[in-house]
Amino acid sequence: MREYAPRRDRALQSLAELASEALAVSSPPNLRYLTGFTGEGLLLLSKTPVLITDRRYETEAQEETSGCEVVAADRGHLASLVEALRTQAPRRLAFESESLTYAQYLTLRDALPETELVSTTKLVENLRLRKTAPEVELIARAAAIVDGVLDAMLPALAPGPTERQVGFELNRALIEAGAEDLSFTPIVAGGPRSALPHATLSDRVLHSGDMVVLDLGALVEGYCSDITRTVMLGDPSPEFVERYRAVQAAQRAGIAAAQPGRPVAEVDQAARQVLIDAGFGEQFSHSLGHGVGLEVHEAPTLSARGDYALEVGNVFTVEPGVYFPGWGGIRLEDLFVLEETGPHRLTNACQARY
Repeated sequence: MREYAPRRDRALQSLAELASEALAVSSPPNLRYLTGFTGEGLLLLSKTPVLITDRRYETEAQEETSGCEVVAADRGHLASLVEALRTQAPRRLAFESESLTYAQYLTLRDALPETELVSTTKLVENLRLRKTAPEVELIARAAAIVDGVLDAMLPALAPGPTERQVGFELNRALIEAGAEDLSFTPIVAGGPRSALPHATLSDRVLHSGDMVVLDLGALVEGYCSDITRTVMLGDPSPEFVERYRAVQAAQRAGIAAAQPGRPVAEVDQAARQVLIDAGFGEQFSHSLGHGVGLEVHEAPTLSARGDYALEVGNVFTVEPGVYFPGWGGIRLEDLFVLEETGPHRLTNACQARY
């Protein structure tokens, strides 16, 4: 993708609204979004942008970026940022309040007494909300990888291995299928442990009669995918089928509600109401979904507390779940890009199992 200069221009337009001439970019995903650089460093975003890294990444920075002066810091990234700021001498410097540490803020304040420091929140993240066609293509490639892995592995999943062993096989299969890395450490949670929405891999053996939640994602050129399936090892009980189908119905309601201009709180409520009506409202303990892009959890969040209205170009999950301590849990998660006509599904593995 060669969208980096236009992205920097849009960020500078947002800066102008704050009457700031420059932004210190310290968030790694934002650094990559604005420059394409995959290493460690800082960006002084201004009309003459400066990418600050160190000797370890100097060659990568030169190869991966254009339109930025590259500085290989010998005395630390922040010291080089101060030097660049003294050269450019902006009156107002914006900084990313959620990623710049307080110690770094104090260093900048003390080193630049003539520069007013202005806190910003999600300035670049708001630009990342609407994905372009090249971004969607990378996310779709990452989604195709997890689809292929699950389509191959789920029919063969059987009692005997531990959660950790299945997780290892997922890791291997994702990389062999073309992922450059994983979006996150996979979740493989069997039996009662499936009631833990963010279970970590354990040495628990998967048994016949277990329900198993598998949650995984792949990374392609920095962009993530995310998918969750719940399967039963053996014949499903009527109780499992009832709860599984309620989660399916909730997901369908959430997907149908996710239309351009629709507040995220209403989308969350559309799915949540299905589970409330089924008697499982208390067991749905998290938001309906989250944005996916350079981070596997980013804006927009499909939550009752959200104040965002969906826009064309948003990429997000729809993932209702119900969790019963001592019994287990069921979650179904798929990934979508919002188009003019509604959500377009990016993940398709193993649909409608029960």
